Amino acid sequence: MDNEISVSLTTRNRKLAAHMNADGSKTPRSRKLRQLRWWVDGAEVTETLPKDTTAAGAKKLRARKEADLNAGRIPLKPSPKMTFADLVAHDRACIVDLQPNTRQIHKDAVRRAMSTITGDKIVSSIMQPDVAALKAGMKATGDSPSTINQTIRVMSAMWNRGMQGPQERWLVRFNPWLKSQVDSEPRPARRFTADEKAAIFEAADVWWTLYLVLGLSLGLRKNELAHLRWEDVDFEAEKDDEPCPVVMIRSHKAGVADGCPLLAWSVKAKASRREIEIDDYVVDMLKRRHLKSDSPYVFVSAARLHHVQAKLDAGEWGVDDYELLNNTLRDFKVLQGKARNLLAERRGLVVHEVPWKLGCLHDLRKSFVNASARRLKPDALLAVAGHSDPRTTLGYMTRTEEDSAQVRAAGKLSRTA
Repeated sequence: MDNEISVSLTTRNRKLAAHMNADGSKTPRSRKLRQLRWWVDGAEVTETLPKDTTAAGAKKLRARKEADLNAGRIPLKPSPKMTFADLVAHDRACIVDLQPNTRQIHKDAVRRAMSTITGDKIVSSIMQPDVAALKAGMKATGDSPSTINQTIRVMSAMWNRGMQGPQERWLVRFNPWLKSQVDSEPRPARRFTADEKAAIFEAADVWWTLYLVLGLSLGLRKNELAHLRWEDVDFEAEKDDEPCPVVMIRSHKAGVADGCPLLAWSVKAKASRREIEIDDYVVDMLKRRHLKSDSPYVFVSAARLHHVQAKLDAGEWGVDDYELLNNTLRDFKVLQGKARNLLAERRGLVVHEVPWKLGCLHDLRKSFVNASARRLKPDALLAVAGHSDPRTTLGYMTRTEEDSAQVRAAGKLSRTA
């Protein structure tokens, strides 16, 4: 650098509102305001230090600031006009290498935050009242405490990333999202009873029957079912010289097969990569489905694949902007309604007299884990479920304390193996 930057430290007393004493008198109050100052191109730049900075700490900060400025480790001029939208764009570049589902969570959280905090709002002016307004707005629109907390966690991480690194140090100076989460209780798992399962299968068509069988007998996640390809089903696999067909859950690259586009997809986590043995009746159902399939995917039609690829090629959808199997939750709720009607007819009751709490697709997986806990050892249960953290598995189970201890011990072993 041609001209050395000199940083000065100034201290002055800032007058505060007087303290009102019990006898009605007032006591003047003030605190020391410490600022760093330097000049760039004839313009003065100032930075106010935190109010709890001591005199010795301020001197150290001045020396560090001067060294960083002259070494080019931080910008000479901060950008106080950076908007929320600017910070979002910066953060998306920081997380580009993360899993697609993580980027989708980030995108959803930003969308919810921008419903209250506009994109043109200056980042330095976003404070705790803005966080409180966002929480109140989300609660008013019916968002659950877990959704609110997820949004706050994403925003807090975004602010933290804005404060990291020598070049990004000026992006964010204060994180208003810390300690802002709301109290929440975990959503109780919806475990379908034997009668409910039987009614659901009776009301289901061929497509839904296979989908439900894989969900309830293998515990696959919704995205794992959607992206399951025929190449992931090994009908000829063997174990100990005996036939042992398996379903393989693994990431996929984009490509083309039999004239149909293959879409890139990544499993949720390392522990999600697994092989699951399948029973004979599941093998028979898959083979019958395979004979009639026009697609390289088990559940996605060729027409749907071409439609998704066309949207991606046209730039109308991003890689994280679509559901490969759309409307499955809506259709599953309709299916549950039909099953409830069947139970009502069978019991001679009016429909509303049959208790039925609507479940989501993930409840199929929870029902599988809970049922499998009675027949699988804890380490095998963690492996089949594709969980790296035993606490997740425990949340799915109706269990004794002994069961909990065994699953936790299995989780410790899997992490140290």
